[in-house]
Amino acid sequence: MRQVELAEALDVTRSAVNQIWKKLEQDCSLRIRSTFDYGKLGLRFTFGWAKDEESSTNLPKFKRWLSSNPLTILLAESVLSSMMDKRLYFEALLPIDRRGSNFLNQLARFQKRPYELSIVFGSAENVSNHMNLGLFDGRGWEVIDGFRFGAIIDSARGYADILPDIQLSGQTNPVAATIENLLVASSIEEDYHVTSMDLESRYHELDLSSPSERTLRRKIASMRKNHAIPYVSIQNIGLTQRIIVTLDERGGASSLSRLLQAQATTLPQARVMSSESLTAMILDFPESASWLAISKAFSELAGDTTEMCTFIAEHTPLWKGLSSLMPSSHPRISQ
Repeated sequence: MRQVELAEALDVTRSAVNQIWKKLEQDCSLRIRSTFDYGKLGLRFTFGWAKDEESSTNLPKFKRWLSSNPLTILLAESVLSSMMDKRLYFEALLPIDRRGSNFLNQLARFQKRPYELSIVFGSAENVSNHMNLGLFDGRGWEVIDGFRFGAIIDSARGYADILPDIQLSGQTNPVAATIENLLVASSIEEDYHVTSMDLESRYHELDLSSPSERTLRRKIASMRKNHAIPYVSIQNIGLTQRIIVTLDERGGASSLSRLLQAQATTLPQARVMSSESLTAMILDFPESASWLAISKAFSELAGDTTEMCTFIAEHTPLWKGLSSLMPSSHPRISQ
């Protein structure tokens, strides 16, 4: 909702909502961001992870390459892994041109000598973001008890096929897209309620001729309606422990991935990516949550043909959005 709609729904003044909203922006970096069907923007959403021994020097080299590559949008390294190895999770948006092909070729090189890294990756079919503020009382989070957490997941496992659908951003095969569509999407990704004036400024920043205000409003409205799924992005509310769960179902898709996606809605904050056989969950918990208990609950779900790993990720992962692709997408800027 926009602020005026929130004020009406809460039966308070718009100025009261605005005052609280600005305080949350200042103190907690509150943003209403968006995720997309990136295929309609000419991009393939790729995610995966690499693993190696703790003492390996090859994983840091892989990390440096990913960090410097403009197509990488998220990168998180393990601090402690349930598999007792070193893990590196990554996400990338690959254009359907030479840059995307080069990225995939480089992944293949890191899988061969002299690096011989174990890298698992695929194209996402679904992406979702969740926040469950029902566990938050304004000061702290309800303690995530490991035994209860495991019991809930175990009891839900038998009903995975009839669990309610969750809001997903389905990913389709990439199609040709214009620089303008990418520009509009990058603006809405950062702020779902972006205005035509904000978008006009982005055109000027990229040395592009801006359409009329009416056209800009129409472009924003169309992108919101047909492509964008909004979600709340907020920080500094006590979710200081990041846990990443990776699932590789070599036998093909099963109810386990669907179960994990449904259970993500019951956790404080979660981001879920899934393909036919791969699933990754980025979970933010309070420090009081037991990583060991959570890891044990997830590992007990894995079967013989499934590899599941949970790891505590570094506190400051790399994150970039669509705007990071803009310079290389515009010929006059990339020269």
